[in-house]
Amino acid sequence: MFRKVEKSLDLKDFEITTLRQKIEVLEAKVERLKLTKRKKVVLDPNVRFVTIVDIWKAQRDAGREIEEDLEASEGLKSDSEPEDCIFVGVGS
Repeated sequence: MFRKVEKSLDLKDFEITTLRQKIEVLEAKVERLKLTKRKKVVLDPNVRFVTIVDIWKAQRDAGREIEEDLEASEGLKSDSEPEDCIFVGVGS
């Protein structure tokens, strides 16, 4: 009789422990997925459109984690570097 009671208590303890671990994992996931504060992207008056680098800087300033390096991502260059262009003339 006592063995059955002991076994059932052990199973309940095991269930409780596994459910608590699942709750901790889910709470951590919810905390990670919460919305972060937003910050307005500062637009340079000499530029017509905002660049992705400016957006990333605003996100980082607002507290979001940026996984990739700003300059290394997708080969973006800073505004001070000249761009390589090839101009092709159309003959008439």
